[in-house]
Amino acid sequence: MHLHNLPLQVVRHKFETLLEKYSMWQGKVVLIQVALQTTESNEAAAGGVTDVVSRLNSRFSTLTYQPVVFLHTQDLTFSQYLALLTVADAFCVSSLREGMALRTHEYVECQEGTHRPLILSEVGIFSSSLLRRQLNIFAVHG
Repeated sequence: MHLHNLPLQVVRHKFETLLEKYSMWQGKVVLIQVALQTTESNEAAAGGVTDVVSRLNSRFSTLTYQPVVFLHTQDLTFSQYLALLTVADAFCVSSLREGMALRTHEYVECQEGTHRPLILSEVGIFSSSLLRRQLNIFAVHG
């Protein structure tokens, strides 16, 4: 699963719950979060995500398995980014910014013929033009 700007509470709650309740997925599912370049205004949030990623990895990792991979866009070449989109089983965008519209189209193009899910938060401004079913990704219960 490839994720962009996923809220901290969702990373902590949803993915951790998946690994706890369905232990058969441990060692089989990897969450890859690619963060946009950090600015001064969101450095604290990025630090919080790093803390959660470290906690989840320390809890569920083995010698051959790391459940959460946290990358920054500047760490990837565009070819590497497209390769991640091509092999992703799902793509989730929770950004409120218009610029994320390009990311969704890149994912759809990389998924040609596979029809894997594109998950857009209902609060995103781009979601209404692509969604068949709305999802509030900020909800941590359920």
